[in-house]
Amino acid sequence: MKFIFAMLAIFSGSAIQAQNLTGTWIGQGGGTDYIKLVVRQSGDSLMGYTFDIVDGYCYASFLGKFYKGQQRVLGRGGLLLEHSDNHVLTTYDWVLVKDKNNDYYLVENRPDAGEMMNKVLESIGISTDKQWLKRVSKVPELLKISSDSLKKAPSVKQGVKVLPQVKQSKVPPKKNPPVPPAPPSPKPLPSIPRSVPEEKSPLESKPVIKVPDYILREKQERESKLMRTIYTSADSIKIYLYDNGEIDGDTVTVFYDEEVVLDRFMISDKARILTLPVSRSKIHSLDLFANNLGAIPPNTALLVIVAGKARYELHASYDFKTNARILIQYKED
Repeated sequence: MKFIFAMLAIFSGSAIQAQNLTGTWIGQGGGTDYIKLVVRQSGDSLMGYTFDIVDGYCYASFLGKFYKGQQRVLGRGGLLLEHSDNHVLTTYDWVLVKDKNNDYYLVENRPDAGEMMNKVLESIGISTDKQWLKRVSKVPELLKISSDSLKKAPSVKQGVKVLPQVKQSKVPPKKNPPVPPAPPSPKPLPSIPRSVPEEKSPLESKPVIKVPDYILREKQERESKLMRTIYTSADSIKIYLYDNGEIDGDTVTVFYDEEVVLDRFMISDKARILTLPVSRSKIHSLDLFANNLGAIPPNTALLVIVAGKARYELHASYDFKTNARILIQYKED
């Protein structure tokens, strides 16, 4: 677990009303491939646990405080509950922000946080070199670790409180890192939302999205597996992208004809709509690139593609070796 200490940076923007941070938060960046914060708030005090993945894994209790005036969270690890050998306790410094969809984020507080916050508020274009978490549920997840780890944890008499969820854990001892439960069967497909912000064609109204060179390089190095070829006589298609299973922090970069139309987007149960043009003179390629594998590999997504009067439902699965590819080709009825 990387040690993080950031200087205070106050950014100007719309004020966020006093919030209760109780719930489950998932994110990445700042040296972590994946981080989860599960917390309960009482007054301005925060208590819960963190789980992160980077060169191994780590469960640690979390103690912190929410400073409402600054919309700032300061916290630290209380004790290591279960972890790889190379992990240590750390401290945290986050700023609370809200985007245009009323989703809440905790973003690492850094000297350049002002520029960072503007990106978050405009398009959730969160850079992975800074740690950020999105609240995915207002319900704190129960902590499940091996009972051997609890026996080794410091007692309350040593000045550290063990979380109530931890005391109730009955999971058998494990020597290896805990294996996440298998994802549930996909839920019935929800109706296509009408209130979700729609992305216009990047070729018509948006500048080319700048992405790090390593993403472009790794995309070319991975094998692109064809899921389906869609034929349509429509001049554009709509793609509804969301997670129809367990939300576990998957983030994806979407390419259309080698141009990035969605960069490092965290998939959730709220659809993101992309409207893309269809040309009569070429075969279009839609590629999904995994930025991470979430808590339950591989990276997965549900795509609902509306092309004219036709509707397609595709379950995409991709990882650090493969991209998911869909071809779009114009064809007269």
